[in-house]
Amino acid sequence: MTATRREVILAGIGLGVAFAAGPSFAQTRTFGVVPSGGATDQTEMLQEAVDAAARSGLPLFLPPGVYSTRRLELSSGTHLTGVPGQSILRCRDGGGLIGIDQAKDTRLESLVLDGDGKDMGVDGALLAATMVARLQLSNCRFLRSGSSGILVSRCEDVAITGNIVDKA
Repeated sequence: MTATRREVILAGIGLGVAFAAGPSFAQTRTFGVVPSGGATDQTEMLQEAVDAAARSGLPLFLPPGVYSTRRLELSSGTHLTGVPGQSILRCRDGGGLIGIDQAKDTRLESLVLDGDGKDMGVDGALLAATMVARLQLSNCRFLRSGSSGILVSRCEDVAITGNIVDKA
């Protein structure tokens, strides 16, 4: 099979972009996740992708767009990442967006957690972490929660850096 000049140029551009983005970009996966624009409930698909990413040890990358979801449960080793201000998890039912319980080595970065103005329930939050060791939240936005934005309880070695909490 012979490659055309155009295919060679496009392949070179793609390699250049991947190289410039650095090793972290090359080591993420989407696990089949695509945004729906908020129209459909994507909870099941997202939970399966989160679980697969945690098992593989690779970060789950959420491409830009809106993901409509109910509460997602994160386990040890989960790393979710997105495009700052553009990878949006939007709450469907008010039960919170991210729950982390008795886990370790969990990271969220460059995501928007949007409560859509819904109440997160008693002691609820957009992100609720209980008994987590080594939790990192960086460059995320926690928006429009009818109750709390971030709830951290009985956790150790928690780093919360460069985040914005607004209307929570």
